[in-house]
Amino acid sequence: CLPAQRGATVKLDLAAASPSTDFTAWPEFHNGAAAGLALAARTKGELTRAWIVFNRPREPSHAHAGVLMALGLTGHLRKLTNTDLYRYLVQEHDATTLGVLVG
Repeated sequence: CLPAQRGATVKLDLAAASPSTDFTAWPEFHNGAAAGLALAARTKGELTRAWIVFNRPREPSHAHAGVLMALGLTGHLRKLTNTDLYRYLVQEHDATTLGVLVG
């Protein structure tokens, strides 16, 4: 960081953005990842395949993709079958695909 840039304030002009730009997608992903890590730490191995499958949303979301990545990083996605993983990947939702594959 350059000395002159320390403490700088940056204003985000939402009016200049295109209407299709989703500014909350990746923050929601990171929020989901944080929630998934906290959940995995609290349950200490009590998350079952049934719980993970039952809590899958009808529509894919960035927040749920973050949870999936966190569950994968903590070893909980190993409980899912190949068919379960396929159901996540076939949705063609970029964040969900990333969460499942990285996790």
